[in-house]
Amino acid sequence: MRASAHAHAPKARNAMTIGLMLMVTMSAATTDKFAAVDDSSTGNGVMMDGDSMVVTTPSPTATYGFPQDLWDPKYDCANAAAKNPNWCQHGSELYHTIGYWNFTHPDASNNQHPYSCATCTCSAGPFIDQEFSPTGQMLEREYYIGAGVDETPRGAECCPGWNGTRCEICTTTKACPPKVMNNSAGELVTVEAKNCTKGQLLPTVEETKDGKRFSCTCGGGEDITSKTACQEQLLTAWEFKMFGSGFAGDEIRIESRAYMGVHRQMDLYARKDWIDKYPDIIKYEYPENWNANITGCVATTGKCMDVPFTDVGEQNCINWVCEDTQIKCPPEGYETCPGWDGVMNCDCMDPPDLYGDDPNCQKNYYVPKCAVVPANDIGFSLSCLIDETHDGSGLHVCYFTQPHSVSPLSMTCTVGNCLYEDPEDIVYPETEVIKIAFVGGQMVMLALLSVAVLGCCALFNGTTNLFDWATTKSTRDAAAATAGTAEAKDDSVHALNVAKVEAAGHDVESDTGNMSAPLLNGSGSSSALLPASDAKLRADANVNTMTAGETMTTDIASPILSWSNLSLWVPDKAASHPQAERQILKSVTGMAGRTGSWEKGGGITALMGPSGAGKTSLLDLLARRHTTYSRVEGDVRVNGHVLSHAQMKGISGYVTQHDVLPGIMTVREHLLFHARLRLGDAVPLHVKQERVCDVLDELGLGHINDSVIGDEFIRGISGGEKRRVSIASELLAYPALLFLDEPTTGLDASNAINVVRIAARVAAKGTTVIMSIHQPRSDIFELFHRVVLMAKGGKVVYCGDASQAAGRLQAEANATMAPQISDDSRLTEETSAATQAERFTIDAVEVEGNPGDVILDLACGPYARDLVRAFEASDQRTDLIHAIGSLSAAADRRGQGARSDFSSNVHVGFHTQVLVLSQRLLKKAVRHPMLLALHYGGSVFMAITLGSIFSDMTYDLQGAQDRIGVLFFILFYLALLGMSSLPVWRDEYLLFAHERASEIYGNLSYYLSIVLFDLVLVRAVPPFAFAFISYEWMNLQEYCDECLYEFTLILVLANVTFALWSMGIGALRLSTVVSNVVGGLVTMVFMLTGGFMVDREALKSNPLTEFLLITDPMAYAFEAMMINQFHAAETEDGQPLYYLINTTYCASSFPVISVDGDTILSTFNYATTHKVQKEDLIALACMALVLVVTIYMVLVWTGEMSNKFARQLFQAVPKVPIPTNVQVTVDELTVQVSGPFNSSCGTGPTSVPVPIPRFTVEWDDGDNDRPTSIAYTPAPSANADADNEAEGASQSVGPGAVLTWEDICLWVPAKGGRWFGEKQVIQSVSGCAGPFNLDDDTSPPGDVCALMGPSGAGKTSLLDILAGRKNQGRTTGTVRLNGRPLNAKQRRAVSGYVVQEDILPASLTVSEQLELHAQLRMLTSVSFADKKERAREVVMQLGLSSISDVTIGNDMQRGISGGEKRRVSIAVELLTQPPVLFLDEPTSGLDSTASINVVNLVSQIASHGTTVIMSIHQPRLDIFTQIRRVGLLARGGHLAYMGDARLVAEHMRAIQTTELLAAAGSENPADYILDVVTSTPREQLVRGFRESRQMRVLEAQLEAASSAHLNDGEGPAAVQNKARAPFHVQFKLLAVRALRTALRNPMVLTMQMIAAACVAVTLGVTFFDINQYNDGTAGIQDRLGLFFFILIYFSLMSLSSLPIWRDEQRIFIHERAAGAYGTLAYFTANIVCDLIPYRILPPAVFTAICYPMIGLAGHGRWLVFMSTLILFNLVTSALCMLIGLVTTSNAVSNAAGSLMVLFSLLFAGYLKNPSDLPTGWLWFSWFSPSFYGYNALIENELAESPDLYITTVIGSDKQTAGPFSGRTILDCFDLGNSTVASYNSTMAMGFVGLLLVIYLVMDKVLKERR
Repeated sequence: MRASAHAHAPKARNAMTIGLMLMVTMSAATTDKFAAVDDSSTGNGVMMDGDSMVVTTPSPTATYGFPQDLWDPKYDCANAAAKNPNWCQHGSELYHTIGYWNFTHPDASNNQHPYSCATCTCSAGPFIDQEFSPTGQMLEREYYIGAGVDETPRGAECCPGWNGTRCEICTTTKACPPKVMNNSAGELVTVEAKNCTKGQLLPTVEETKDGKRFSCTCGGGEDITSKTACQEQLLTAWEFKMFGSGFAGDEIRIESRAYMGVHRQMDLYARKDWIDKYPDIIKYEYPENWNANITGCVATTGKCMDVPFTDVGEQNCINWVCEDTQIKCPPEGYETCPGWDGVMNCDCMDPPDLYGDDPNCQKNYYVPKCAVVPANDIGFSLSCLIDETHDGSGLHVCYFTQPHSVSPLSMTCTVGNCLYEDPEDIVYPETEVIKIAFVGGQMVMLALLSVAVLGCCALFNGTTNLFDWATTKSTRDAAAATAGTAEAKDDSVHALNVAKVEAAGHDVESDTGNMSAPLLNGSGSSSALLPASDAKLRADANVNTMTAGETMTTDIASPILSWSNLSLWVPDKAASHPQAERQILKSVTGMAGRTGSWEKGGGITALMGPSGAGKTSLLDLLARRHTTYSRVEGDVRVNGHVLSHAQMKGISGYVTQHDVLPGIMTVREHLLFHARLRLGDAVPLHVKQERVCDVLDELGLGHINDSVIGDEFIRGISGGEKRRVSIASELLAYPALLFLDEPTTGLDASNAINVVRIAARVAAKGTTVIMSIHQPRSDIFELFHRVVLMAKGGKVVYCGDASQAAGRLQAEANATMAPQISDDSRLTEETSAATQAERFTIDAVEVEGNPGDVILDLACGPYARDLVRAFEASDQRTDLIHAIGSLSAAADRRGQGARSDFSSNVHVGFHTQVLVLSQRLLKKAVRHPMLLALHYGGSVFMAITLGSIFSDMTYDLQGAQDRIGVLFFILFYLALLGMSSLPVWRDEYLLFAHERASEIYGNLSYYLSIVLFDLVLVRAVPPFAFAFISYEWMNLQEYCDECLYEFTLILVLANVTFALWSMGIGALRLSTVVSNVVGGLVTMVFMLTGGFMVDREALKSNPLTEFLLITDPMAYAFEAMMINQFHAAETEDGQPLYYLINTTYCASSFPVISVDGDTILSTFNYATTHKVQKEDLIALACMALVLVVTIYMVLVWTGEMSNKFARQLFQAVPKVPIPTNVQVTVDELTVQVSGPFNSSCGTGPTSVPVPIPRFTVEWDDGDNDRPTSIAYTPAPSANADADNEAEGASQSVGPGAVLTWEDICLWVPAKGGRWFGEKQVIQSVSGCAGPFNLDDDTSPPGDVCALMGPSGAGKTSLLDILAGRKNQGRTTGTVRLNGRPLNAKQRRAVSGYVVQEDILPASLTVSEQLELHAQLRMLTSVSFADKKERAREVVMQLGLSSISDVTIGNDMQRGISGGEKRRVSIAVELLTQPPVLFLDEPTSGLDSTASINVVNLVSQIASHGTTVIMSIHQPRLDIFTQIRRVGLLARGGHLAYMGDARLVAEHMRAIQTTELLAAAGSENPADYILDVVTSTPREQLVRGFRESRQMRVLEAQLEAASSAHLNDGEGPAAVQNKARAPFHVQFKLLAVRALRTALRNPMVLTMQMIAAACVAVTLGVTFFDINQYNDGTAGIQDRLGLFFFILIYFSLMSLSSLPIWRDEQRIFIHERAAGAYGTLAYFTANIVCDLIPYRILPPAVFTAICYPMIGLAGHGRWLVFMSTLILFNLVTSALCMLIGLVTTSNAVSNAAGSLMVLFSLLFAGYLKNPSDLPTGWLWFSWFSPSFYGYNALIENELAESPDLYITTVIGSDKQTAGPFSGRTILDCFDLGNSTVASYNSTMAMGFVGLLLVIYLVMDKVLKERR
């Protein structure tokens, strides 16, 4: 904090509290310090003429010879004598020192005698008898100059019988003069005095009329303030006169005057030419400094005012408490100097020499000290001790103060009035003892409030759960009671629909007869009401337009969806032009739904095609879900109507490809959530419950209705069940249209068929279902009503009846590929119309195999473009266009009114949305309580920590600075904790986007529910912990009416505002790392401008920092906290609370004083009124509201605005007119077809033979200028790339390896842990793979063995065991390679393993990845060139040449496709040519094209001698035909089959049940055997295999393998093991990879460097040229605050190390398990590559910028400064690395890292000196990196620093102590107790130790868990 105009002194620890070193109360008086007296002077003369004074200049006399007139006080004290001629009374005169010794003595430092011209002394001279000269005792402190003075002046003494500064106080009745006064008769008489009230404090009635006199001098009491103030001004005298009795309306008032010694005329003569040069210098200085009129007083008798640090408050006093004080300084009528500012400054008498050496003013006027007078317009208190002193002098000690303005100042007072009437004493009432309420009551109320908030949340959650349970139970009971009664069922459903229709305003009776309900109630005869829009929709769907002449019918109840000429363009991100577009869909026309009157239900329309054909884009457009397109043409109609976005959403449901579900909800809760939001407020809850139960039963989810859905953290239901739950969510609201995007992706065969069967049942009841699907099985394809087949480039190949699709397309393909059609006569635009017409009438042919595979192969083949052209010119498309036109015409006839009927009639109130969303959030918080545990537990822990460290803070300098520091630290903690709100939108974004797309709730309701939940439950309650635990424990302000309420309110508002700032940053949708960096920087700005580091006035002086101050919530919160703690602080009895400021141990010249809280506040430029505190609270609340609105606008702008813009584009484009009566001729069917028919979708062997030779097809690719040539073969081994490249790759065919396994068993811990026993998941499984001879088969070089079975059968676990990767659970059994038994380590060494998920570095290219692993894995004897060549061979072998230089990518970085990633994963394992290759689900997540490519590749690998074993779900027929051996597992891990793949279907037929005989004719054996395994009891499967011939063959093979070594000489010892490169090679290669990753992802490094530069510049500007403040305390305190802030910055930046291992952890674990490298090489490479760019460069840049700007210590100390920062950054980063390594999630690691930073900074030594820490916490500082870093920086800067000074201000006079050496300052602050080298070496050793721990954790703890 910059040095202010207030106190600054040492023994403080931070910039805020250092100013508390020294300050003085407002009443403290001071004198002006004069320069040293010259050794020569001239004499001047003063002449008095009557009442006027004439100053003349007498002729000079001898040295030190002055005019004799100066010995007369009337001349020497000219101002006092002239202004107050009757100043001195009762024979006294003005006192002035006789002689001139005091200003001529060479040791004199002050030539102003304290008594001069301000007090009176007896004209007759001093008296020896002290009884009659008590003033001599009062003023016994004589003014001495030094040794060697022969003559010592006596003090001022009044004449006998009188006392007081003006000799107006009687000490005896005999001294009182007679008084002339009226007697009872009204006559003037002379009356003798009857008494003198010497020593009597209580006034008499006579005294209240004339004024009871008090004459007081400074000091004499026990207080600390007067000891300081009175030493500075030896005589400060006060006179009080009390008027009024206080009874019967006689108000007490007090007149007061203050006196000070002034300069004399003789002082001018002592300074040579002052009489001539400065004749008016003392003209405006008077002994009467100020006078006051104090009113509204109440006098009482009782306990004294509280004097801090004394027991005065326990003694008895007479107390005067007054309401108002009016001060005049100088007094009324006194002349003031030119330029008087009302305080103490005037114009300069001798202007400075601006062009000389001294720019300062040479001499100022001597004026009154008005800067130290009491304040106006506030109260005044005076307490006088009743007990007299024991010496009988009659002196009393009194104390006066003002409320919260000055600390009590003691006075020694004498009283005595001459009484001329009979004394009539006044008895004052007892002083009322005021007890201020303790904060305990407030604490109770806050406890009740927090309990109420949490109780309401718990009650809300419990009540809703109980109500849901009760309604569910009643629903189930009602369903059970009415089981079998269809009428009751119908009534229940009827009630639902009646309620919905009534809510829409429809007449129920009139609509009933025309509606048919697609209810999933299991009964086809049930009828019930639909929503009115759905009923109208189905009533309109009455079209039968297969031919142009047919008319419309009216009996079809399912809607028809049609689309015409849909084209879609999206921004082309790969193009250089920013507005470039890429076309996805090209004039797509189609229809979904049944159009014949004889057809029932809506049917299933399947969108099929290869990847990149635009299936999902088309589905999104039809459902109005697409949000990323830039331009759309065409239209979409329902029953001929063009619906708005809202109307389409109201009648449709959409199931996305990926199940986006809340993992913490149960299935029933999730469906009820959707029911409450989808069915409307008009439908009763029990009816919604019934609907949920119906859907659960229909979809077979009843057995899991109370199961948690699950997510990545919580184990839940299976994938197939999740897919059904997603469908159920959409079915709740009776959708007329149901869209499903890839509903079978990722599911096994049984789950896939179940999902599609459910869709078929839904369609059969009237809903039109449209789904995109990749590779359906034949039994799935049979369920489709209509197929829309698309080719790459977004063109339609076929749209029509699903049953005819394969035949028609195959016939067209046959015609297109007929031998008589040459390249010159193939189908083009020039082909004659007759030829086209002839070909377009080709009859469908019979096809064999799966129709879905057939049409997909044709759509991916080289003739796809010809098939597109054929469809465009076909009668089928003509009929389609005519049907769409008929629907449109019918809709036009019905008019616009019919369209309005599609509007949704379901209304869900805003309050319902917020309520339901809040309920779900609360459930999530309760079931996944990490966030609540972090905030509540962390706050309690921090409150306990702070309470124990800062317990019982005292009311002194240390206590004041501890209070300031802990208030700041609490806010700092809340600011850091507020950063947990950064990912609040990202964490929930997928779920929100999915549900918002369905428009089940609005943006505002979701936003408010999130904000209310986060702010009320997460932000509002945790700060209460500091009120409950820390507040009283730390001894914060305890006695007040509302301080604890205000304290809590400030914390809550601050916490809320900090969280909202973080939410705002998160709303910008930045990446997690960037958001964390930005959030950290914002937090640091808050700290810098919060008022703790830098003085508020200094911040206001700069426009930039002033703006930051205005927008800083910490600034408002900290000021409010300071006012709450220090303003108007009182003791228990209502007395002001004071702090003892003692800095004599650092600066002995500074006095000890006591100050109140308001003085502390004003010292640091904080307001001292509750009004400002309220304004701060209002500012925080307003900022929170502004942030709430702003965040919502940002969220809408970044998300929803793009959706609205897209919808506007969709509705604004011109619609293509649809003809109502289409007349099509053949000549009109010349179709222009162009588009990117990319041949990379090439397929594997088709199941439909094409009897034509291979030839080449060429066409002009619409997106390229070059022709595309595709070599087509009916059965390619892989894709064209792989085939062609394989020809050039040298391949050696090896003998192959035989792998056998016997009696493999696996036990895993049972659910609940090992304490609950074990569960066996694999049951004695045996098998073999390799070149064994099979039936009628010659042994091939290798083998492809597939492990198959349903989900949960143990396929992956068995694969892990065989590969030696299983490390979870307990395994038994034997695994042999070529007959030799191998342990797990040996199996890992001789095999490759491709895991299910592709774990690849995103930043490397394909070639870089393969070359890296070639260098790591291949033998060291192989040259670098040969390794590189091997990588090239593998690239060619796997068909990766075209993408060899493309980065791999990930979810956040675009790269290669999923199929290409799978091939790269396989390529990595093939580099070392392993004898055995394991693959886990290699086709999972891939489309049909990529799947067949991968399996073709695997088959090719096996043909070259590698034994391949893979697990696989549901292979297509062309995939299954390439599998040589099958291992079939049943549920529970039982072996159902092991042997020849060609015989598995026959084996299954032999053991299948009678019910499955009808299914035995499936074309694909894989589908069939999976169906059998799924539906047959496992005991029957196991028994059937054990009794089969295949079992005997297996046993023979196993026996042969165990008894003799097959291919002897090729056993494990001879098989080439995977090698590991030397350590230095591993290190070099891994370091290069890490650096490439850093350079290709420069965001984090860029943010670090920009942050370092920005912070350095900010600090450089704020603390620019710090040495200019070395002459004051600011030079010290600025350095202390600067270094602490630097540590905070690097501590927060080190949090970026938290995810360094987590981000790469999966890659490290996977590659280490594969034997690519060791832990040490990876560890050292990544440490080095992280240290240089992230931990060393930022401190270097920071030092280079800020060090010279600030002007820190020179002489090469910048290098030590930078080294310290680097070491500190290293050790804190290492701590964060360790935390990130051992924690379970990013959220937990962020929380733990923040707590680590907080604790480290808490013990740095800035907020609390280590020597002041409680014993139990002292050892924490030994482990705090901030402690060593802070002390090293301070030691480096101050150990040899130039002279430093400490300044303070007493009143308005600046005092300076020093110079101090840097070492003295360090000792004063208890810092730098060791050397910089010692601190830095400790940090270096800590860094090395942490690295060792990290390495051990990585090596011993981080293991592949399989």
